[in-house]
Amino acid sequence: MKSPVEQARENIDRLQAELSYAQQVLRRAEEEAKPKEPAAGSWVRILATFPGGRKTYTYLALRVPESPARTDSWYVTGKAGKYTWEDVLRLVRHAETIQIDRLRPLN
Repeated sequence: MKSPVEQARENIDRLQAELSYAQQVLRRAEEEAKPKEPAAGSWVRILATFPGGRKTYTYLALRVPESPARTDSWYVTGKAGKYTWEDVLRLVRHAETIQIDRLRPLN
């Protein structure tokens, strides 16, 4: 028969393994739910409403033509410099509602 201390340690080990698995599942689900990066040359409009606010913020973003994915290849209105797609999504991570629309440039 195991002592209460040994039983508690086994429970801790089992719970830590379950927590680790649950965190992996959550990370995978978050990654799959994340909007995929649009193609080079894309224009995107992001509408975001943040907690406590009634105002919807609009961000326009342009991905530089012929740019490789996952690079600093995005320009965002109201922001200085270039951003990655992850950075663009991070701008609105605390929003209550987010709508992302792909736009077509006018010719």
